[in-house]
Amino acid sequence: MSSDEFKPWQKLFGSQSDAILLVEGDTDKAYFEMLRESSHGSNALAFDGEIVIYDGASTLKNNMLLRFIKNRYKRVFLTFDLDMRAEIERCLTSLDLKKDQDYFAIGIDEPGKRAIEGLLPESVRTAVFAANADLVMAATSGTKDERESARNSLKKKFLAEFRRVAQPGSEYFGEFYRVVKVANRALKVA
Repeated sequence: MSSDEFKPWQKLFGSQSDAILLVEGDTDKAYFEMLRESSHGSNALAFDGEIVIYDGASTLKNNMLLRFIKNRYKRVFLTFDLDMRAEIERCLTSLDLKKDQDYFAIGIDEPGKRAIEGLLPESVRTAVFAANADLVMAATSGTKDERESARNSLKKKFLAEFRRVAQPGSEYFGEFYRVVKVANRALKVA
């Protein structure tokens, strides 16, 4: 295995936890960390393990490494963007991982919402889009590198705006609570 393939998984090998929640990137981890806060009451992410970033959906195609992780930890739950479901689900089911028990595709099955940012309320997305028209244009019509850079910038801006305005409860976190319900059930201590 090359060092690039190994990099996203390094934190896993040193972990003392028996439970792992695997998320795609930094912003995904930030949303899940917010959901751990007690202010969410019964809707909080009730998870005592580590939230680990795997650094992009393509990382989930390494079946050998995923098999090791599955056997190493008592509780493992994977999340990935809904827009990658067809590609990733084949890899996961080949390891006998089951939807809603071992993994969950995050997002809403509508254009532009097939990622964790799709769970944000319309007011947050609209505020970010309105304040960042140049980034929106770059994300939709720039070169490949410009589109990727703009999308990453928009993800950070969505998170910042959400942190600024969001209050616990269904108005802001309703779609996130749906994910938490599945994750809590999958990650509960047996």
